[in-house]
Amino acid sequence: MERPYTLLAVASVSLLIGFFFGKILGNSSKTSYDLVDSSDEDDSRNITSLKQINPNHFDEFKLVLLVRSDLGMTKGKIAAQCSHATLACYKTLQKTNPQLIRAWENSGQPKITLKVNNYDEL
Repeated sequence: MERPYTLLAVASVSLLIGFFFGKILGNSSKTSYDLVDSSDEDDSRNITSLKQINPNHFDEFKLVLLVRSDLGMTKGKIAAQCSHATLACYKTLQKTNPQLIRAWENSGQPKITLKVNNYDEL
């Protein structure tokens, strides 16, 4: 009968250790994001321009993702990064211009991925 208690003790300790490591690592990663200056002039101009787009002036909407081939990412890494970028765009537009998101959704949420050779081609 000692075995179930041992198993319960090991599981409880493992859960607590995982929780504390998650808290510590989670806080340190949040700190690194806080160090980034989110009030960058270029970013604020981009967000302002997103707010000014009137979806009624356009017929079609597409999300175009540009992938740099000089970075040497694997196909899986490219897919993951494109997924992250798509979600980031969606969240940004959700806050800044929800009408634009609705228009994109009504267009069937088209996503186009294009390859560029290097940063200069962007």
